[in-house]
Amino acid sequence: WGLFDTSGNVYEICLDWLESEIKDYRGMINIDPANPTKTLSGHEGEKRVLRSSSYETHGAKARPAFRGDIKPTIRGYYAGFRLYCQGGLL
Repeated sequence: WGLFDTSGNVYEICLDWLESEIKDYRGMINIDPANPTKTLSGHEGEKRVLRSSSYETHGAKARPAFRGDIKPTIRGYYAGFRLYCQGGLL
């Protein structure tokens, strides 16, 4: 994938609202640009997608493909975000 250090430290809180079926989004963000509290399918967003793992993660979830959920109002859950910078742009 060309990704490095995606496991450990903190969970990654993603922009996507949690949906049980994600194949229709084909890797795109599912936020409705007209109403950021809803998904493109019109469902209300309640929880964000949580990816990867933290230093407190059990082995079954300690992998880049792990996909969980978290309410945006939760704080102190070993969760954050990951910065991305495309090489050669700095």
